Order: sequence, then structure tokens, then C-alpha cells
Amino acid sequence: YNPIWFKPPLDDPKFDNKIVLAVGRHSVEKQFDLLLKIWQKVVKDYPDWTLKIFGESDNEKTLETLVKKLEIGSQVELHPPTKNITDEYSKASMLLNTSSSEAFGLVIIEAMAYGLPAIAFESASGPKMLIDNGANGYLIKSFDIDAYANKIKQLIDDKTLIRELGENAKKSVKKFDIEIIMKQWHDLFQSLE
Repeated sequence: YNPIWFKPPLDDPKFDNKIVLAVGRHSVEKQFDLLLKIWQKVVKDYPDWTLKIFGESDNEKTLETLVKKLEIGSQVELHPPTKNITDEYSKASMLLNTSSSEAFGLVIIEAMAYGLPAIAFESASGPKMLIDNGANGYLIKSFDIDAYANKIKQLIDDKTLIRELGENAKKSVKKFDIEIIMKQWHDLFQSLE
């Protein structure tokens, strides 16, 4: 596995910030177009929440166009990649992942280290390795945008549940601590001699 490259914060998230995150380049497999359609359903009931997407934009500015078409510009922020993504994790309440394929969700373990529950489609193998459905986040049947939106709304409404999932998320990624992973790599190389 890849390790978490930073020391996770000691503080637990407050879940007071009405912000959710998605991180990744604006490519077809990330399915941010579906994420924006999901978000449109969420902000009908929660217009004061904001989706922040961090990642390299495509040349056609596809997401910008879709945000305007869906009329959710005041609830979506599109940002370029940032070297300080950990600052963004500390301000968010959950991580959303809509990838159709993802080998290992490094962004997911980073967000979980900050105590954020994650929601992802079950079709991607990476999130399935990391998310224990109902314990530290949710896995949603692929393309079921209504179910996905409903899980987001459930977490927005239920502060006890979001805190419980966040605590479990933080515990579940301790096995990716850099010291633990480096020892595994060391042991592997020693076994090859």
C-alpha cells in the first residue's frame, strides 16, 4: 500500500463547516459530471452547503459549463490542484468520490485520516478496499445518483452519525501510517535477499 504521507491531526473534525470535498483531475473516469448532478439534488434541500472540487481542469472547461447549466454556481467551487490539500480536509465535513475506476484511493485515506467519512460508487476497486459500508462511509451502487444524494443528505442531517463514521474513518486508516508501511516494504526487500 501507499502510506499516508503526513501526520494525521490530533483534533477531530467539528462538522460545522457546510463544505464537502472532491479531489481529482477533471477526467472522464472521475465522473464529476455525475457528482454535479448529485450535488444539484442535495442543494435543492441544502442550498447553504458548498461542494469544492480540487483538480486540474480539462481544456474544454466541461465542468464549468455543466455547473452553469445545472444552475448550481453558488454551491460549487472549482479549484486548481493545491499543495495544501490537508488544509481543505480540515475544513470539510465529508469526501465524495464518484470515480468509475480507481486502483487505490490515496485521497480517500488522506481524508479519512482527517476524520472525514467518504462516499463512493462501489464499482471502483480502490474505494471498496477502504470504505467499510455503513461503518466509515458509504458505497453506493454505480450510477444511482438518487441513493448517493440521499446518503449525503443523511450525513448532513445526522450529526451523531457523521461523527461516528468520521471517528471510524480515522481509526480505519491507521494501518496506512508511514512507519507501518515502510516496515512492510523493508521486510519485503529483506525477504528477497
